[in-house]
Amino acid sequence: MKCWPSSITIAFADKATERHLEHMLEFITLMMDIMPKAIYVESQLCDRFEKFRLSEHLICESGKRYNKTLQDFRSWCNNKAKAAISGRAIQLPSHSTKEKHAARPFQR
Repeated sequence: MKCWPSSITIAFADKATERHLEHMLEFITLMMDIMPKAIYVESQLCDRFEKFRLSEHLICESGKRYNKTLQDFRSWCNNKAKAAISGRAIQLPSHSTKEKHAARPFQR
């Protein structure tokens, strides 16, 4: 299983619109809330089928990756907050109303 670096997820956040950034951050936060539960359920399934070593391995390795990803996300958020407080925050692009309507061509 390939582990994606968390920096890929938020590397383009400065180029996203405020609305898209809000959705991305909500999604990331939701996934970070769900991951420990998913890791636990997966390890319990391995235990149920008597794959005890796999269960232990999942808990150890997934826990390490989760903690690293959580720390990276925390650092990124803290850096963005510090930049905003110090006045170095990047201005997020916003869509004009013309672009908003062009993005939904099939809506009636």
